[in-house]
Amino acid sequence: MANSQRVKVEGLQKLINKIDKLQPPQSTRIKRRAMDKSVKLVRADVAKYPAQRPPANSYSWYERGFGTRTTTGLAYPTSETLGRRWTDDVSGDGNKGTVGNNATYAQWVQDEDHQTQLHKATGWPTVQKVIRDRSGDILDFFSEEYGEVIDA
Repeated sequence: MANSQRVKVEGLQKLINKIDKLQPPQSTRIKRRAMDKSVKLVRADVAKYPAQRPPANSYSWYERGFGTRTTTGLAYPTSETLGRRWTDDVSGDGNKGTVGNNATYAQWVQDEDHQTQLHKATGWPTVQKVIRDRSGDILDFFSEEYGEVIDA
């Protein structure tokens, strides 16, 4: 998305501080693996489309992945395929994970601060809500990766 936002997962920094007490190559590997799982989970959840709503009239409708179509055969291919434009990235040290979308309208559909009432009402998830909803899973990824090293 054009505007980036920081979203904190409660308790994650404490876990990262524990991991950082290990030797750098090992701690970096742990954080990168856990962060990679985390951003992929968030990306997969946010890329899911809610159910398509029925057309508002009998003349034209919006077809996801294409754009507007009409009963007269006119078609306006305006879709930027929002769901396929989600990306993820993990910083080299594993301390930062990024999930983004380069569709020009992404923030109006799936960003908590900019989402329109229409998209809110039709069930589009925001990135921030997905991260909050998945924070337990994210913490688990870091705990599991850390635990595998400590238990070994």
